[in-house]
Amino acid sequence: LNDPDATVRQAAVRSLGILADDAAVWKLCQMLQSDTPPVRRATATALGKMTQQDAGATSATVAALLQGIAREDNDDYLLHAQTYALIQLRNPTATMKGLASDNPRVQKAALIALNQMPDSPLDHKDVIMLLDTTDPVLRTSAIEVITQHKEWAEKIAEVVAGWLAEPNLDQGDRDLAKAVLTTFAGDSDI
Repeated sequence: LNDPDATVRQAAVRSLGILADDAAVWKLCQMLQSDTPPVRRATATALGKMTQQDAGATSATVAALLQGIAREDNDDYLLHAQTYALIQLRNPTATMKGLASDNPRVQKAALIALNQMPDSPLDHKDVIMLLDTTDPVLRTSAIEVITQHKEWAEKIAEVVAGWLAEPNLDQGDRDLAKAVLTTFAGDSDI
């Protein structure tokens, strides 16, 4: 793991993931913050395979993954690997903290992971708050998640009705209301 050659570190990380070596989690979490993108991608994949950890250990791993997602030098493949690791670790309590981040990439990854986790506590209120962003990618992701939850239609209708009741609704909020209403256009509750 400390070899100067990144390909050797990447191979070592993959091996630890295959072995699900929980003793290496702390070192892998460090590597997720400081190594090259290919090694960090392999590290995220390895961490996602270490699902035998207790809740405390997975909370620390989730926190490291969320920190890694916040980095500016991530490519799409690395973001995907980190998000998928969040899903595999199945720690919704720790992952929910990502929704409160100031970083739209972290919020999006947490949202996607929570939406994919079994028994996730993700609620329409969590997603609605993400619509109030200037980041178009996060807003689109939030709308996509809303479309997957038809059981939220009535609650979403109440929120949109509140928006539309505002006398000074700006164009951005009008467009947002239109997008949300279009999503549920076929639903009789809307």
